[in-house]
Order: sequence, then structure tokens, then C-alpha cells
Amino acid sequence: MIRHRKKALLALLLLLACLPCPAGAEETADGHEEEGARLYQDKEYERAIKEFQAAYSLTPQPRFLFNIGQSYRRLGLSQEAMDFYERYLQEEPHPDPTIKADLKVYIAQAQAAQGIAQKRQPGDGTPEPPPPLVADEVIDAEELFDQAVKEFKAGNIAVSTDLLNQLRDVYAQRHDPLILYYFGQAYEKMGKKKEALEAYERYIGAEPKDQQRRTQAAARVAALTPAPPGQKFLWPSLGFGILGIGGVVTGIVFFTQASANFDSYAKPGTEADKRGLRDNGNNLGLGSVIGYSVGGAFLAGAAVFLTVALVKGVKSRPLSLPKGEFRDGGTAGLYRYRAPLLGLPGGLFAGPQNDGLGRVAPGPLSGGGRAMSLSLSPLPGGGAVLWQGAF
Repeated sequence: MIRHRKKALLALLLLLACLPCPAGAEETADGHEEEGARLYQDKEYERAIKEFQAAYSLTPQPRFLFNIGQSYRRLGLSQEAMDFYERYLQEEPHPDPTIKADLKVYIAQAQAAQGIAQKRQPGDGTPEPPPPLVADEVIDAEELFDQAVKEFKAGNIAVSTDLLNQLRDVYAQRHDPLILYYFGQAYEKMGKKKEALEAYERYIGAEPKDQQRRTQAAARVAALTPAPPGQKFLWPSLGFGILGIGGVVTGIVFFTQASANFDSYAKPGTEADKRGLRDNGNNLGLGSVIGYSVGGAFLAGAAVFLTVALVKGVKSRPLSLPKGEFRDGGTAGLYRYRAPLLGLPGGLFAGPQNDGLGRVAPGPLSGGGRAMSLSLSPLPGGGAVLWQGAF
């Protein structure tokens, strides 16, 4: 009797296992992603990590690694955050430049902080970080910077330098990123673009809480960043290439005419006509040789300029990392980041357009196609990459 009951129970279990699951119970990466974003917004970062990991196990998309790294970052686990950031940068072929720069800065600062922490002994009485400047101190700093710029323009270089050194001492004591921003403004007014660029980059690297000022600093970095040294050789290379192609085409035209002239010379005709065709053929042949020679010389010159451009570099230089001890302000944070993915032939990506509200939206396209709408909107304490919309 018992044996028959066991067999019946086993048959029932097998039957239930073969039944299709309800549609709502089907596990999807999107479902885990949505749940992870909700948990992240509720600051339940450990549970959010599990959801993003489940989403990645179903659909290994790089954005899930980014979200996991951001969750660990909020938990204060810098090593785990760095590991997932590095995996994200390795697996994402075209990361957003702003996010990439932010992650590079965070990784460098976290690595520096680990080196400093290893040198410290537990209970060594390390002082608390100094407080930021108060309103009156900010006003005093602004006045000192303005005075330093005025003295510099008036030719009083020594006085201007002394004022800037005083402000450097203030930054060494207080470590307020706002001073770095003011240094960038002052150097820019003095015409010192290199020093201004470094100050702005250090300000961004300090992860200030003032997002509006950080955006302004990023704009100044873009404006002050010099073009790669190799780019100035691209235009001569292009010009020489055009002239070289023109020379080769001219040689081909002369060669074609010379061939037609030779065919006419081979036909029966008077001696005078043949003499004229022969002289004309010689001139056309000489023109063809000259065209090939000049064209080849210009093409060789174009190749030389292109080689120099590639050797010197045609890509923008990497972001200069700020010096000093790492302090994670957490303002870089997670974002509900979306780059517009539009239904174009061949699965092409269309460039994003900013709608003026800090969100990225797809631009208008002719030919229709359904779009996957993506946006950039910070969540409380950060954000999460979500992939929403329909193809």
C-alpha cells in the first residue's frame, strides 16, 4: 500500500513539473532589473545587488555590472565596487564618456586610499576631515582671488603669487573643493589655461556636491582641453592625399588619350598625319608619366603626414587625475542612465540630444521605427541603469 502511494505521489510530482508555468511567474532579467532599481532607491543595497546579479546571470549586459558596482559603492565597499567597475569598462565597448571618466577617477582615488590605509595603524588618532568653508569664508576667498587677478593684470606678479599661495594654504587646511574651482577661474582670467585646466579637473575629481558648478567645471574642461598634437597633421595629410589622387587621375587620363592616339597612328595615313600623331603621343605619354610621378609623390607625403599624426596621437588626452587622498563623497552616484536606441536599419545607434532638463532623449528621425526611450535622471542617493521601452 505504501509503495503504491509513493508511486502515485511521484507521478503527481512529475505531472506538476511538466505543467507550464504561469506567465507572471516567468523569471526575466528585466524583472530583476526593475526590482533592483526599486531596492536601490530604497537604499536596500545588498538586496539590490542580488537582483542585479540575477539579471546579469540571465542576460549578461554590462549595465548590470555597473549597477552592482554602484551598490557596493553605496555600501562603502570600495574594493568590490572597483572590481565591478573594471568589469563594466572591460565588457562595455562604448561606455558613456562622462561615466567612464567618473569611474576612472573613483578607481584611482580608491586605490590611492587603500595604499594610505595600509600605512596607517589602527587607533593612530587620525583626525576627522576638516569642515567645508562657511559663507563668510567663501566671500573672503572670492575677494582674495579677485585681488590676485587684479594684481596679476596690473603687473604685480609677486603680490599676486603671494595671495595665491595664501589660498593654497587654505586649501591644504580645509580641503574644500570650491577653492579648486576658484583657482580654475582665477587662472583662466590670468590667461594660464594649463593651470586652469588642472584646477578644474581636480575640482571634478574631488566629487563636489554642487552639481551645477560641477557641470560648469566640466564645460570649462572641455573648452580648455587642447586638441591632440597629431590632429594638426591630419589636414596636410588630407590635402596631399587629394592632390595625389588628382595627379594619378591626370596620369590615367593622359595614358588613355595616348592609347587612343597610338591606335590612330597604327591606322593607314599620310606621313604628315603620322608625324603629328607621333608628336602628340609623345607629349601625352610624357604628361602621363609626370601625372603618375607627381601624384605618387603627393600620396607619399600624405602617408608621411598621416603616420606622424598617428604617432603623435589624434585622440583626446585622458582626464588628469587629481592628487591627494581619496574621499568618496558619493555624488557621482548611480544614474538611471539611458542612451537612445532607435529602430534603425542594421541596429544602428542614434546620437543623444539633451532636452535641457538633464535627460537624454533620442533625436527626430525620418523613416519611423519604434524607439527604446532612455533617460538620465538621478535617484535619491544615486540611480540605476534601467533598459525600458520597446523596439
